[in-house]
Amino acid sequence: MNPASCGIDLCKIPDIPHAVVDTRYEDGKDLLRKYPGAYVTVRDENAVYHVSKPGYNCLPNAVSVSRNPIYRDNYDLAHDKRYKMNTVYDFLNNKAYVFDNNGDVRVITLEAA
Repeated sequence: MNPASCGIDLCKIPDIPHAVVDTRYEDGKDLLRKYPGAYVTVRDENAVYHVSKPGYNCLPNAVSVSRNPIYRDNYDLAHDKRYKMNTVYDFLNNKAYVFDNNGDVRVITLEAA
């Protein structure tokens, strides 16, 4: 089957809406709702979300499609507990902070090899 005969142009790059924000929440509001139908990279979480388009009586919903570990020396858990389903590595202090889906955390001591 010839893709050109079906009207498919294999050289054309599809237009995928994408945005980059520094943080997901500001003043308690989810900023991702401003980007329905887009993929949004959140810098401070090192994560990418897909935001659904709102339907009838439905608000946009964000689903994580990529989440990478965060490497932050001198991480201060007392002042920064905003993560969910992610891990923060603090190699300087030999600690790993593992967050579950509720934002609860476990601290693991790291040991150099």
